Amino acid sequence: RQMCIRDSYTVADRIPDLAKMMIQQPLSEVSLPALSKLQADTGRMCEAIYRGTGLLTSCGFPVFIGLALVSEHLIPLLFGAKWQEAGWICSFLALNTLGGLMHVFFYPTMIARGASATYLRFAFLVAVTNLG
Repeated sequence: RQMCIRDSYTVADRIPDLAKMMIQQPLSEVSLPALSKLQADTGRMCEAIYRGTGLLTSCGFPVFIGLALVSEHLIPLLFGAKWQEAGWICSFLALNTLGGLMHVFFYPTMIARGASATYLRFAFLVAVTNLG
C-alpha cells in the first residue's frame, strides 16, 4: 500500500505535538489564574508575561529547532523506514510550532484584562481565515 500525504502528516505531527504539550501546557494551565490576580497592576502583569514568554522560548526554541534539524533521521528511527517521507514534514511542523508558542499568553491576558469579546472576535477571524 502506498503512503499518502495525510498518513505522513499524521505521523510527522506526533513528535512536535507531544513536545508542544510538554512545554506549553504547564504554563497554559497557570497563566490565566496568575494573570487574573495581576489584572489591576498592568506593570506586574506585563512583567509576568515577559518572564513567562522568556521561559517558554528558552525551553521551546531549542527543542523545536533541534527537532527540525534531526527529524529526517528521528522519524524513521521511531516509526520505521516506510515513514522516511514524514521527516521533512516533521521539520516543517516543528518550526511552525515556534510561532504558536508566542500565543500562550494571548488568551489568558485578554480574559484577565476583561477583553473576552475582543478575544472572541479574534478567534472567530482566525477560524474563518483557517477554513479557506
